[in-house]
Amino acid sequence: MMIDIIVDVDDIETKLEKEGEYRDEFIRVKESGKNKLSFGEYTLSLSIGILLIITQALSILPFGTTIRGIPFSLGIEVGLVLIAVSITYRIMIIEHLCYSGDEQFDSLEKMDVALSYQKSIANVGIAQFLSFLVYFGMYISDVDTDILKPILKRYYRDDDYIDAMRFAIEQIKRR
Repeated sequence: MMIDIIVDVDDIETKLEKEGEYRDEFIRVKESGKNKLSFGEYTLSLSIGILLIITQALSILPFGTTIRGIPFSLGIEVGLVLIAVSITYRIMIIEHLCYSGDEQFDSLEKMDVALSYQKSIANVGIAQFLSFLVYFGMYISDVDTDILKPILKRYYRDDDYIDAMRFAIEQIKRR
């Protein structure tokens, strides 16, 4: 929906010349994002494992030790939770919110905007988080896209939050 809005409002200059180039880039960006998250998971897992081996080898009881008043065990537990969250995040965000390269687009301009979206989803943590929240919010609220699209288009075009909210209230009242 946002891709349609951006293409309608902005004058998009495509960066690539062929549909196949965009499809290849969708796949490359998605795999790159997955690899970065996987590498982070691997690094964190390996670090925690090495730390636990060292504490065992030196006969340090990590679960009774504190560092600056913070229990060492808490750091290990947080690290393990981060690994689990990262794996879930990778599966949910990368697999559900990224384009696979098989989608159909009306124009190269839409593909260009979609590729920019893909890059932000695959590489920028805050974009991933915000996109997930929007996706989740739309899913649980079962919002009607016929109402949402004109509101988002108005907000994107005018860049005035208050006017967009007034317009949104008018649209909702009409339904």
